[in-house]
Amino acid sequence: MDINSVLSVAEKYPDLCAAGVGLLMSWGATQSLKRLLPSSMSDDNYRRAVQGIGFVTGWLFAHGAWIIFDPTSSHFEKLYMSAGVGFASPALYSLVISYLSGKFQWAKALSGRPSEDPLK
Repeated sequence: MDINSVLSVAEKYPDLCAAGVGLLMSWGATQSLKRLLPSSMSDDNYRRAVQGIGFVTGWLFAHGAWIIFDPTSSHFEKLYMSAGVGFASPALYSLVISYLSGKFQWAKALSGRPSEDPLK
């Protein structure tokens, strides 16, 4: 796949590309930021904090991607569609990691607390 085919997909489906970029960037940011949470947090509070980080980063990154990929869309669309990506980000991450964890042992390292050793 060359860059021209990628750009033609982005031109043809700007909203889908913005959502995809927002999701992927949110997942990466969430995995990085969750390491900053204190280890003394209870499991429930930790899970809620990570989900909150996923929502906020999903919303922000998707909104930025929407501005870049589809600058002609309305403010309403950018704001609320990116909020939808924010809500979907933690849920889709859980589904993807659950699926990958069943197939690959290394995928367990992408979920849970950073202080845990998931490969044991």
